[in-house]
Amino acid sequence: AILAPVNATDITSADGATKTLSGTIDDGIYVKSGANITITLDNATINAAAGKDTVYVEKGAKLTLTGKGTINNVAGYAGVFNNGNVTIDGDITINHTGSYYAVLNHGEMIINKATIKADENTNSVVVNGYYDYGKTSDHRVGYVEDIAYANPKMTLGSDVVVDAPDAKNVTIKNDDGGIMTINGGTYIASAAGAFQNAHKATINGGTFTQTNVKKPLLYNVYYAGGNDEGILEINDGLFNYAEDTFVEAMDGGKITIKGGAFSFAPEEEYIADGVEFEKNDNNLWAVKTPIELPADSEEEEEKEEKNPATADNLFTFVAIFAGALVTLGATLVASKRA
Repeated sequence: AILAPVNATDITSADGATKTLSGTIDDGIYVKSGANITITLDNATINAAAGKDTVYVEKGAKLTLTGKGTINNVAGYAGVFNNGNVTIDGDITINHTGSYYAVLNHGEMIINKATIKADENTNSVVVNGYYDYGKTSDHRVGYVEDIAYANPKMTLGSDVVVDAPDAKNVTIKNDDGGIMTINGGTYIASAAGAFQNAHKATINGGTFTQTNVKKPLLYNVYYAGGNDEGILEINDGLFNYAEDTFVEAMDGGKITIKGGAFSFAPEEEYIADGVEFEKNDNNLWAVKTPIELPADSEEEEEKEEKNPATADNLFTFVAIFAGALVTLGATLVASKRA
């Protein structure tokens, strides 16, 4: 193997070292604490050693993964398991087969560009946070201070595609203690939801599709105790789903919808104050925009204001202008809608 595993002695003399991998690597990539490395895949295929995650990053290590290549896992282990700091940004495909997760983050992770695929035996596909926060005896399940982060953070970008409609559980999962920001991407589900939030998440964009009419698109989970607050804010995005299956939410959490486009009108209880949705030309429910006066009307009013010929014209202009303000004001001060 060209570089497998990566160990501290490989990069202790250079902060921000770079390496290029090509061909087939059959014993994975292991980045130890203290390392700061950029690995570029040159049409490389990275396979896992038996009983190991394919790419494993310790707390205190930093890995940037770029280039073009493929990461394959073994059943029961992740394609990428991060306890440190990881950025994935390239034409990289992560193929997951068998149980467990394709990507698991217990540190800080940014995925700007990647394609993640998983079969029907996969649990949740991309996971940020802990399955059981308080299980300190097992760092793969719970939070262990010396090994991982108390509040793992994950950001997903516009060039992320998670194509795993048959996975057993959700496509994207923000689990115990997790903080997630989704700025874009494509997320497809069928057997379960496209997204589940247990702690704190913000959706600023992306396309979420649920093809199974009997399953909700989103789940929002809440448990008292501080690591499952169930706070979800939706600012934008495209949400494709069957009627009455947008969200399944537990009492105690908080979902706030400020924008986005939805197959059906979002539930009134989740819509932010001052926001109104209406059906647009694409047959989607989106935020209603203020009414704008036609350009010619505005020009005519401007002429009247500059050169009122008579007192009657001035009165007429004032009346028209006041009416326009009332119309705009009524639109801007909008209400919730079911």
